[in-house]
Amino acid sequence: MASLAAHQYSAREASMALTTAGDIFQLRNSTSRTLRIIEIRIGQTNITALENLAVQLVRGTGGSTGTALTEYEWNVDGPAATATAASRATSFGTEVDSGGVDLDYGAVWNILQEFVWLPTPDLELIIPPSFDLGIGISVPNASTSINVNVVWQES
Repeated sequence: MASLAAHQYSAREASMALTTAGDIFQLRNSTSRTLRIIEIRIGQTNITALENLAVQLVRGTGGSTGTALTEYEWNVDGPAATATAASRATSFGTEVDSGGVDLDYGAVWNILQEFVWLPTPDLELIIPPSFDLGIGISVPNASTSINVNVVWQES
């Protein structure tokens, strides 16, 4: 259950041309907060044929910055987000303890339906201070326009 002391935020990439595999979204955490990823949605607007794409949620550090997105506060009187969101990061970075990226969740997305990651509270992805969340996706057969929305809580 969400704590009253925590604040919720969202960031959205409304229209991104997807022609190659890669990181479509990155949420870079501050050094002072813990993030709880509450919801992730990915959709597309122009493909009508069935296609399955791999989706990966990864946690790591030191990724590059992509195109900055706006972080929206869901609370009326809360502080601004300390995490920063970006689309199309050129590289994700590495996990501190193993030298590789920590794959936290992998799934297959049928692009004719919206991809929704809405875990129960026990399975929510926790991003510690100074770590980042990356969302990676495989290459589609044809260019498509996708949208990504991520909701998180900072405490």
